[in-house]
Amino acid sequence: MKKLLLVSLLVFSAFLMVHAEVVNSTIAEKVAKNHYIMYGDALNPGLINLNLIYTETANEQPVYYVFNAENNKGFIIVSAEDNVYPILGYAFEGTYQTQTDFDPENFNYWMNNYADQIKYARDHSLKADELIGQSWSELLQTNPTTKNIENVDPLLTTLWDQGTFYNQLCPIDNGGPGGHVWAGCVATAMGQVMKYHNYPDQGTGSHSYNCPGYGNQSADFGATTYNWAGMPNSVNTTNLNVATLLYHLGVSVDMQYSPSGSGAFSSDARNSLVDYFNYMENAALIPKNAMPIETFTYKLKNELNLNRPVYYSGSGSAGGHAFVCDGYQGDDYFHFNWGWSGYANGYFYLSNLNPGGTQFNQGQSAMFYVCPEGSTILASAENFSAEVTGSDVALTWDAASGANLLGYNIYRNNVNIGLVTGTDYMDEGLEQGSYAYYVCAVYDEGESFPTQSISIFIGGGTTTVFEETFDTYNSGGQLACQNSTDWTTWSNAPCGAEDAYISSDVTYSGSNAVLVSGTNDVVKLIENYTSGLYKISFNMHVPAGYLGYFNALQLFNGANSSWGMQVFFNEDGTGSIDGGGEGAASFNYTPGSWMFVEVIIDLNGDWAEFKLDGTSVHGWQWSIGAFGQNNLNQLGGVNFYAWAGKGKGTPTYYIDDFMIEEFGPAMLLPPMNFAVNVSFENIQMTWDAPASGDVLSYNIYYAFNNGDFNLLDNTTETTHVIDLPGAGLHAYYVTAVYNDGESEPTNIQEVLLSGTDNMEANRIHIYPNPAENYLMVKVIDRVYSIEVMDITGHMILQDSNSPAKIDISNLQSGIYFLNIVADQQKYVNRFIKK
Repeated sequence: MKKLLLVSLLVFSAFLMVHAEVVNSTIAEKVAKNHYIMYGDALNPGLINLNLIYTETANEQPVYYVFNAENNKGFIIVSAEDNVYPILGYAFEGTYQTQTDFDPENFNYWMNNYADQIKYARDHSLKADELIGQSWSELLQTNPTTKNIENVDPLLTTLWDQGTFYNQLCPIDNGGPGGHVWAGCVATAMGQVMKYHNYPDQGTGSHSYNCPGYGNQSADFGATTYNWAGMPNSVNTTNLNVATLLYHLGVSVDMQYSPSGSGAFSSDARNSLVDYFNYMENAALIPKNAMPIETFTYKLKNELNLNRPVYYSGSGSAGGHAFVCDGYQGDDYFHFNWGWSGYANGYFYLSNLNPGGTQFNQGQSAMFYVCPEGSTILASAENFSAEVTGSDVALTWDAASGANLLGYNIYRNNVNIGLVTGTDYMDEGLEQGSYAYYVCAVYDEGESFPTQSISIFIGGGTTTVFEETFDTYNSGGQLACQNSTDWTTWSNAPCGAEDAYISSDVTYSGSNAVLVSGTNDVVKLIENYTSGLYKISFNMHVPAGYLGYFNALQLFNGANSSWGMQVFFNEDGTGSIDGGGEGAASFNYTPGSWMFVEVIIDLNGDWAEFKLDGTSVHGWQWSIGAFGQNNLNQLGGVNFYAWAGKGKGTPTYYIDDFMIEEFGPAMLLPPMNFAVNVSFENIQMTWDAPASGDVLSYNIYYAFNNGDFNLLDNTTETTHVIDLPGAGLHAYYVTAVYNDGESEPTNIQEVLLSGTDNMEANRIHIYPNPAENYLMVKVIDRVYSIEVMDITGHMILQDSNSPAKIDISNLQSGIYFLNIVADQQKYVNRFIKK
């Protein structure tokens, strides 16, 4: 990494856009020239001659302009709409070629994305924010000044391609370049990254597969020595060293060869590098939309600062693409090698051109942490752990062992939530939901590999939304045919070829399971939930030698459905998930054994997690879908499909004990059977522990004469005794205290202790009042007589003790009076018989 002396322009706030306008070519040329001065090597504007060589249009309006600098000094691409960032891309060497007979698919994909963003901003009248306005202001002023920006010059020196000579060992096809199919952009991108590292000398193992139209393709990596010294930066004649590498890479990812363009999955590229070419298993294909753009660009720059070129992929309506990111200038522009003989290699704006067009961040992924096995890397934190207490999560780890350690970045759901210098962190006050944490050590040189991610769940009680054991169905019958209310098929055709069969051959529990094979394609209908926290779970059995598959849908609408995620179970016991991006994570399982599958979908927090046998495999932002291209925070169904998918084998698997649960607020149950017993000396409260839950203690609350309740005491027991209070209405209730908080109160118990108007309240006590069976009377003075009178003045009962326990069980309900004769006073009190 080095600092680049940047010539900047005086900023005038007057150019803050209020109304979006089309930028004409004259203004665009001025912007291009000033940008060339700011970022290029030439400081004399008079030495820069630009020629407008291409204008992209839509509805007869310009979308962007491309200017070539004379003498192969590069090109600059300028937006024709001033409500987006002005500079789309640039280079300081080479030229931009118009594409009459030239179709660089990777570059076209990127530029089409820009065009879509600009048209969206124009059609939706998006406003320029302050930063966009400032960018235009800088580029339309004069009087340049200088400032420093951070940059990494392009790491790659190769200018490889996927056509003639590069594809020399790929299958023969007269329709392809040089009489062969294309080598494929995935292979070319992988090859350029590997050539940078000149690694490995030899691979590991071998692989073969059947490619439709071209038969068996095979490569023995372990028996091949890769001659890196014999691989030049560009190939203009036969070079079997490069051709061997690219063909082997194609075979390693099951390349689907074609004379019009060969394709493979980028997730297979990651697995190939690790399994066949001895790159560190930390390599991870991370969707751009899996984290805030600031975090993504930070991690991308970190890789480049550590001299690790990044395999980069994108997908659009025309399919997937792969290329290499190998440098950057400033915070926004990253250098891409498109794998097209150097054509259009340059710096391109990575984020949204206008923040209002957020969907355009979708469909892109970067492969981080690609390092040859045995590389010297920055030491990571170790023994990372998490402990949940209520709504708080305590994270701890052992210190990283590297020198120049600055601290640790803490990530929650791929968002950086703090930098600490110690080895612990408390994340407090979390809302209900699913959370994934990891920690990266931070050094002067950059950030380490992340620790293993730990997933935790902050939740409460659950409600079963749907449960299916399949035991009530007829074995041999079809699922949706027997229950079309809850189940259907992909084409909404129960009882047809897509409908799965009930089987008693293999079950996890009970008598039946569902067998998915052949042409089966069944869907569990869900009513498009848009809020709530749900868990989908089931047991799954994939027999040895077969494949398994399922997906969870954001929207079920047949061919127009939106995938939230999909999971593949391969014949060899490996599996992968597309969640937030293609091939987002991989895992292992045991064929021929039952496994427990869980998918937690938090629509409130827009997060999802896939777990296998209780272990978290992957977490991602649910709304962006399986491939990172959607924008729908909704749950619409679960699909079990007999799909050969990536494995290209025979799909057969069983599903049993399918369940959908909704998590509600934490169920903090109150104590039970709260009662208050009054004696002559005290009040005794008793209660039973809640029916379930780990109770820490109990809070006792008290109110006097209908006033506010306040905390009276806290105890770990289920009884509590207090001294008899003075006259008045005394009310009590109890709550249970948990890690997650405090329960609702018990029922309120009231005690009325009576007194007189002409005597101190604490000299006489009558309770309970109202009373049902016995009335307690206590007088501090010596008592001569206690008489119970009805409302007509007739004496009904008499006593002379103090304290006295008067049996009133035989009295009729109503109002009565007590006449009490004592040493100091005669008292008259009223009580109520229940």
